[in-house]
Amino acid sequence: MIRVSNVLEEMILNEFEEVPFHNLFFLHGIDHSPSNYGGTCSDKVLNFYRKLKMQGVSSRLCSGYIGGQETHRLIQVEWNGQSYFVDIGNGWPCIRPFPVRQGYEYEAFGLIFRSKVVGDSLEIYKSGKRGFHLMLSVPLRQKPEEEIREDIKNRFRDRSIYPFTSGLRFARVVGDDFLFLKGTTLTRYRFAGSIEKRENLDRKALERVITDEFNFQFPPEFQLSSIIPSYENED
Repeated sequence: MIRVSNVLEEMILNEFEEVPFHNLFFLHGIDHSPSNYGGTCSDKVLNFYRKLKMQGVSSRLCSGYIGGQETHRLIQVEWNGQSYFVDIGNGWPCIRPFPVRQGYEYEAFGLIFRSKVVGDSLEIYKSGKRGFHLMLSVPLRQKPEEEIREDIKNRFRDRSIYPFTSGLRFARVVGDDFLFLKGTTLTRYRFAGSIEKRENLDRKALERVITDEFNFQFPPEFQLSSIIPSYENED
C-alpha cells in the first residue's frame, strides 16, 4: 500500500490516481480545458494548480528543461513554511514534492527519484537500467507566470521539441501499480518493485488497455478509436 506523510503528499498521490498523463490530445492538436481527463504536463499542471488555489494553497506555475529544451511545466508550492516543486505533470510517478533548495530522494513503484541543487537549478534524476539519468532541470529563479501561460498557449506550434511526439503515451497510478504505455508496449510497475511487460499490442488491444486497465473513460465528444495512433508496432 502506498503511504503518504502529509496532506500535500496525499493531494499529489490522489492526482496521479485520478488524472492520467497522455498525449492523445497533443498528437491531434486538441486544446482541451484542464480537467480530470488529463493530458500532457501543461494540462495536468493547470488542473492541479486550479485545485491548489481552491484549497487556498500558495502556489505558482513554473517551467523546466528536458534535454535542454524548456518544454516542461510544474508547480512551486509553499507548504508549512517551506518551498517545494511539485512535478504533477510528469509521465513518471513523481508522487512526492521536491524541496526547492536541497537534495531529496525517494522510491516509488521500484523507481528511485533523486534531486540535487546544481548551480542555479534543481536537477531531478530517475533510476533506470543503466543507473540514474537526468530527467529534468528546474531553474530556481523562474520567469513570470504570464510568460509560462503564453508558452502553454503556444505549445502546439513546434511539436518537434517535445519528447513524446513519436507515438502513444499513457500513464497512471492504478491501485498499487503504476501503468506506463509507450507505443504498443504496456509496462506495469508494481509497488513491491516487480515489473511486467506486454508488447506489440494492436489497436483494439490498446483501446481495451486504456478503457479497462487504465480505467479511463474519454470525453464524450471524442471517439477513442479515432484518436489512437494508427501505427502497429512502434515502441
